[in-house]
Amino acid sequence: MSQQLILPINHAKLTASWKTQSYRTRFGFEHYGVDMVSSTGQSLVYASGNGTVLASGFDNVVGNYLVIRYDAARRPGYTGEVICRMFHFASLLVRGGQRVTKDTKLGYYGNTGLYSSGAHLHLEVDRDLAHPYYTPTLFGRSTRFLGKHYGATDSTMDNPLSWLHCKVSPPDSQRYTTAWNLLIRGEDRAITEIQ
Repeated sequence: MSQQLILPINHAKLTASWKTQSYRTRFGFEHYGVDMVSSTGQSLVYASGNGTVLASGFDNVVGNYLVIRYDAARRPGYTGEVICRMFHFASLLVRGGQRVTKDTKLGYYGNTGLYSSGAHLHLEVDRDLAHPYYTPTLFGRSTRFLGKHYGATDSTMDNPLSWLHCKVSPPDSQRYTTAWNLLIRGEDRAITEIQ
Protein backbone atom coordinates (compact mmCIF):
# COMPACT_ATOMS: atom_id res chain seq x y z
CA MET A 1 0.00 0.00 0.00
CA SER A 2 1.38 3.42 -0.94
CA GLN A 3 1.60 6.44 1.32
CA GLN A 4 1.64 10.21 1.00
CA LEU A 5 4.50 11.74 2.95
CA ILE A 6 3.69 14.66 5.25
CA LEU A 7 5.65 17.64 6.53
CA PRO A 8 8.29 16.77 9.16
CA ILE A 9 7.48 19.94 11.13
CA ASN A 10 3.83 20.44 12.09
CA HIS A 11 3.91 24.23 11.72
CA ALA A 12 6.49 24.38 8.95
CA LYS A 13 7.86 27.61 7.56
CA LEU A 14 9.93 27.27 4.38
CA THR A 15 13.00 29.53 4.49
CA ALA A 16 14.84 28.35 1.35
CA SER A 17 13.59 26.52 -1.73
CA TRP A 18 15.20 23.88 -3.91
CA LYS A 19 17.76 25.15 -6.47
CA THR A 20 17.05 28.86 -6.83
CA GLN A 21 19.30 31.35 -8.60
CA SER A 22 19.06 33.70 -5.61
CA TYR A 23 20.47 30.96 -3.32
CA ARG A 24 23.39 30.38 -5.74
CA THR A 25 24.06 34.12 -5.85
CA ARG A 26 23.92 34.57 -2.09
CA PHE A 27 25.84 31.46 -0.95
CA GLY A 28 27.90 30.56 -4.02
CA PHE A 29 26.57 27.02 -4.50
CA GLU A 30 23.45 25.08 -5.48
CA HIS A 31 20.83 24.19 -2.86
CA TYR A 32 19.75 20.57 -3.37
CA GLY A 33 17.04 20.52 -0.73
CA VAL A 34 14.69 22.77 1.19
CA ASP A 35 15.22 24.51 4.52
CA MET A 36 12.46 24.70 7.14
CA VAL A 37 11.87 26.03 10.61
CA SER A 38 8.82 26.02 12.85
CA SER A 39 6.56 29.06 12.68
CA THR A 40 5.84 28.51 16.40
CA GLY A 41 9.46 28.16 17.51
CA GLN A 42 8.97 24.47 18.42
CA SER A 43 11.95 22.66 16.83
CA LEU A 44 10.60 19.09 17.07
CA VAL A 45 10.90 17.05 13.87
CA TYR A 46 8.69 14.04 13.08
CA ALA A 47 9.01 11.27 10.50
CA SER A 48 7.01 11.95 7.33
CA GLY A 49 5.50 8.45 7.10
CA ASN A 50 6.34 4.75 7.40
CA GLY A 51 9.99 3.95 6.87
CA THR A 52 13.31 2.78 8.26
CA VAL A 53 16.18 4.87 9.63
CA LEU A 54 19.22 3.84 7.60
CA ALA A 55 21.68 5.97 9.55
CA SER A 56 21.86 8.61 12.26
CA GLY A 57 24.81 10.37 13.80
CA PHE A 58 27.21 13.28 13.48
CA ASP A 59 28.99 14.40 10.34
CA ASN A 60 31.67 17.11 10.37
CA VAL A 61 30.11 18.99 7.42
CA VAL A 62 26.32 18.65 7.82
CA GLY A 63 26.19 18.15 11.60
CA ASN A 64 23.74 15.74 13.20
CA TYR A 65 21.93 13.89 10.42
CA LEU A 66 19.32 11.26 9.64
CA VAL A 67 18.88 9.15 6.53
CA ILE A 68 15.46 7.49 6.22
CA ARG A 69 14.11 5.17 3.53
CA TYR A 70 10.35 5.65 3.18
CA ASP A 71 8.21 2.74 1.95
CA ALA A 72 6.06 3.07 -1.20
CA ALA A 73 5.88 6.85 -1.18
CA ARG A 74 3.48 8.35 -3.70
CA ARG A 75 3.49 11.55 -5.74
CA PRO A 76 2.05 12.30 -9.18
CA GLY A 77 3.82 10.09 -11.71
CA TYR A 78 5.80 7.96 -9.25
CA THR A 79 5.31 5.45 -6.44
CA GLY A 80 8.25 3.74 -4.77
CA GLU A 81 10.75 3.87 -1.98
CA VAL A 82 12.59 7.16 -1.54
CA ILE A 83 15.53 8.31 0.54
CA CYS A 84 15.20 11.34 2.79
CA ARG A 85 18.37 13.01 4.11
CA MET A 86 18.03 15.56 6.93
CA PHE A 87 20.84 17.71 8.29
CA HIS A 88 21.68 20.11 11.17
CA PHE A 89 19.80 18.44 14.04
CA ALA A 90 20.54 19.78 17.53
CA SER A 91 19.75 16.32 18.94
CA LEU A 92 18.50 12.98 17.65
CA LEU A 93 15.90 10.65 19.17
CA VAL A 94 16.17 7.65 16.79
CA ARG A 95 18.90 5.22 15.70
CA GLY A 96 19.84 3.32 12.58
CA GLY A 97 17.61 0.28 11.92
CA GLN A 98 14.61 1.75 13.75
CA ARG A 99 11.18 1.68 12.07
CA VAL A 100 9.32 5.00 12.05
CA THR A 101 5.78 6.27 11.39
CA LYS A 102 4.44 9.80 10.98
CA ASP A 103 4.09 9.96 14.77
CA THR A 104 7.75 9.12 15.50
CA LYS A 105 9.72 11.99 17.01
CA LEU A 106 13.05 12.11 15.17
CA GLY A 107 14.79 14.89 17.08
CA TYR A 108 15.13 18.65 17.25
CA TYR A 109 16.51 20.73 14.41
CA GLY A 110 19.42 23.01 15.18
CA ASN A 111 22.55 24.69 13.87
CA THR A 112 25.14 21.89 13.65
CA GLY A 113 27.75 21.38 10.94
CA LEU A 114 29.84 23.62 8.72
CA TYR A 115 27.01 24.16 6.21
CA SER A 116 24.56 25.65 8.70
CA SER A 117 23.91 29.36 9.12
CA GLY A 118 21.25 29.43 11.81
CA ALA A 119 18.93 26.82 13.31
CA HIS A 120 16.89 25.02 10.65
CA LEU A 121 16.18 21.62 9.10
CA HIS A 122 17.70 20.87 5.69
CA LEU A 123 15.78 18.15 3.83
CA GLU A 124 16.60 16.27 0.61
CA VAL A 125 14.58 13.60 -1.24
CA ASP A 126 16.33 11.14 -3.55
CA ARG A 127 15.04 8.19 -5.61
CA ASP A 128 18.53 6.58 -5.74
CA LEU A 129 18.16 3.71 -3.27
CA ALA A 130 21.58 2.25 -4.14
CA HIS A 131 23.48 5.33 -2.91
CA PRO A 132 21.65 6.78 0.12
CA TYR A 133 24.78 8.59 1.34
CA TYR A 134 25.52 10.39 -1.94
CA THR A 135 24.54 14.06 -1.98
CA PRO A 136 25.65 16.71 -4.49
CA THR A 137 25.28 19.23 -1.67
CA LEU A 138 28.80 18.36 -0.52
CA PHE A 139 32.03 19.74 -1.90
CA GLY A 140 34.34 19.15 1.08
CA ARG A 141 35.41 16.06 2.98
CA SER A 142 32.59 14.55 4.97
CA THR A 143 32.89 11.79 7.56
CA ARG A 144 29.66 10.10 6.37
CA PHE A 145 28.45 11.38 3.00
CA LEU A 146 29.93 11.28 -0.51
CA GLY A 147 29.65 14.40 -2.63
CA LYS A 148 30.26 15.52 -6.18
CA HIS A 149 33.89 14.33 -6.15
CA TYR A 150 32.56 10.77 -5.79
CA GLY A 151 29.97 11.08 -8.55
CA ALA A 152 26.95 12.33 -6.61
CA THR A 153 24.55 14.16 -8.91
CA ASP A 154 21.03 15.54 -8.66
CA SER A 155 19.70 13.35 -11.50
CA THR A 156 17.60 11.23 -9.10
CA MET A 157 16.76 14.00 -6.66
CA ASP A 158 13.51 15.93 -6.54
CA ASN A 159 12.21 19.09 -4.94
CA PRO A 160 11.15 17.69 -1.53
CA LEU A 161 7.96 19.74 -1.71
CA SER A 162 6.82 17.59 -4.66
CA TRP A 163 6.70 14.69 -2.16
CA LEU A 164 5.47 16.40 1.01
CA HIS A 165 1.87 17.16 1.95
CA CYS A 166 0.36 19.30 4.67
CA LYS A 167 -1.86 17.03 6.82
CA VAL A 168 -4.44 19.48 8.14
CA SER A 169 -6.65 17.03 10.08
CA PRO A 170 -6.10 16.20 13.78
CA PRO A 171 -4.06 15.01 15.49
CA ASP A 172 -1.39 16.49 13.19
CA SER A 173 -3.24 19.74 12.37
CA GLN A 174 -0.34 20.87 10.21
CA ARG A 175 0.15 24.36 8.79
CA TYR A 176 2.53 25.55 6.07
CA THR A 177 3.88 29.03 5.42
CA THR A 178 6.92 30.50 3.72
CA ALA A 179 9.32 33.30 4.35
CA TRP A 180 8.77 36.10 1.86
CA ASN A 181 12.26 36.33 0.44
CA LEU A 182 14.08 35.72 -2.83
CA LEU A 183 15.15 32.24 -1.71
CA ILE A 184 11.54 31.00 -2.08
CA ARG A 185 10.17 29.87 -5.44
CA GLY A 186 6.72 31.19 -6.27
CA GLU A 187 5.38 27.65 -6.75
CA ASP A 188 6.55 26.73 -3.24
CA ARG A 189 4.30 29.27 -1.52
CA ALA A 190 1.66 26.55 -1.16
CA ILE A 191 1.70 22.75 -1.05
CA THR A 192 -1.00 20.10 -1.34
CA GLU A 193 -3.16 19.66 1.75
CA ILE A 194 -4.50 16.25 2.75
CA GLN A 195 -6.85 15.08 5.49
